[in-house]
Amino acid sequence: MPFYINHTDGTSLVTVQDGTIDNTTTSLTLVGKNFPTYGQYINQDLITLLENSSNTTSPNAPLNGQLWYNSSDKSLNYYREGSTASAWHKLATTIESATQPTDSRTGDLWWDTVNVQLKLYTGTTWQVIGPQTTTSGRLTVSGNNSFQLIIGGNTYLTVDNQGGLTLPYNPCVFGYDSYPVGTTNFTTGGIGSFSVWKPIITIDRGSNFTQSTGVFTVKTTGIYRVYAHVAAITGTTTGNVILKWQKNSADINIAAKRNFYSAALAGEADQLVCSGMISALAGDTIKLAYATDSDATCAISYTNSSYSIQLVG
Repeated sequence: MPFYINHTDGTSLVTVQDGTIDNTTTSLTLVGKNFPTYGQYINQDLITLLENSSNTTSPNAPLNGQLWYNSSDKSLNYYREGSTASAWHKLATTIESATQPTDSRTGDLWWDTVNVQLKLYTGTTWQVIGPQTTTSGRLTVSGNNSFQLIIGGNTYLTVDNQGGLTLPYNPCVFGYDSYPVGTTNFTTGGIGSFSVWKPIITIDRGSNFTQSTGVFTVKTTGIYRVYAHVAAITGTTTGNVILKWQKNSADINIAAKRNFYSAALAGEADQLVCSGMISALAGDTIKLAYATDSDATCAISYTNSSYSIQLVG
């Protein structure tokens, strides 16, 4: 009488006739009734099961869910049937230890009991998978690599492995006077011809400002506060001094103007402030432009000025 062999779920696998063996349907040898030396095959199958088919090559004719110990890279694998393709998948080894494991393989997991963290071995180093919440309720991050906070594709925060803040949430630039520092006041050839202000930069968080062009390039979409403060100097004739902020080289109605009408005040300085808010998208440019009347008798002082752009919302 033949043996009818089924899968665990009850579906038919193979029929083994009397006096025969089947060593092609599965990775084991299935023995039929009254086959000579049947004990040899059964015992060998038991050893194969104990070793999880330990070998440098995968077992032939695997079944869904079957285990195989790859003796080449010392990893345990399982066979998974798929709708389009079936394959062997590696099972990661999870180690619980207070010290770093040795003889690790790529994909191994280590539960670090000291730092209370789960780490993944990349083949060369242990990469922290998850920062853990401490009992105080504060989120902590540790590891040898930098930490980045990315929202909507924008990097808002980067902290290096020394705790240094390399790209803050609020990118900003601050400067004063003009570069290079001159010895004369600044004038232009008329209100119709504006020049770009190029301050001496002392702070540029996010590396958004280009000194040679005086242009701030927006890297994070948001609301930017712009501020400029200069000393406008009275000329010997009636004239105007104008400051204005521009986005993408276009005026945006943030401007300040001083009209001098008394030659008796020539040489005196008044404070001119140009401040406001600009809504900008990543990739937009922001700059400050200035101009004086064409007679150039009024001017802007090359000292006592300040300039700033900061993300505030």
